[in-house]
Amino acid sequence: MRALSSGWLVASLLVLWALVMAELHFRVGQGPRAPRLPAESTTAEPAPVPLFALAERGSFSATIERPLFLPNRQAVASEAPAAAPVAEAARPTANRYALSAIIIVDQQRIALLSDTTTGGLTRVREGERVAGWQVEKIGESSAVLRSGDTREELALRTFGPPPPPRSRQPARRADNEAAQPGQREGTPLAASPDRRRRRVRGPREPLPVPDRGEN
Repeated sequence: MRALSSGWLVASLLVLWALVMAELHFRVGQGPRAPRLPAESTTAEPAPVPLFALAERGSFSATIERPLFLPNRQAVASEAPAAAPVAEAARPTANRYALSAIIIVDQQRIALLSDTTTGGLTRVREGERVAGWQVEKIGESSAVLRSGDTREELALRTFGPPPPPRSRQPARRADNEAAQPGQREGTPLAASPDRRRRRVRGPREPLPVPDRGEN
């Protein structure tokens, strides 16, 4: 039995070896296989979508002349736009300036105007213009500005005298009160030696008695 099984095993190996050799011989004879090409599609590609474009303006003439959403299908006449109101130019004001000083040299007068908004100084003479105002006249203590029919007079700013110095009498009085506490509390002060001498009087001498017999 063992010899029979060994014979079958050897025969099977020989058959397997023969099949392998036959497969190798077949592959070597055909050479390398070419790669498979993809099958060609028989379906046609869709046409490209055209880009969106607005129609010409002339094609909407019927829609404009006969609107769909109006009962009478009549176009509304466009009204001319109203003219925008013209803003009036801001009128210059003389309150912007204050007369700070007047310089008089020979027969020529110069006014120094102080700008109340910026704090700057402007030097002007008679006949010159500043911020839409003409300097009409410069006096000794005032200046007259004119804009059309409007006239403004700027008075020269004057500064008062400095306040008087504070009196130091209350401080001296306080020092005297601090030096004399008895007098401040209402107690009488002791009399000085001179006053005591004046108040002390010596004994009175008796007056002489007249003799009545001599009369």
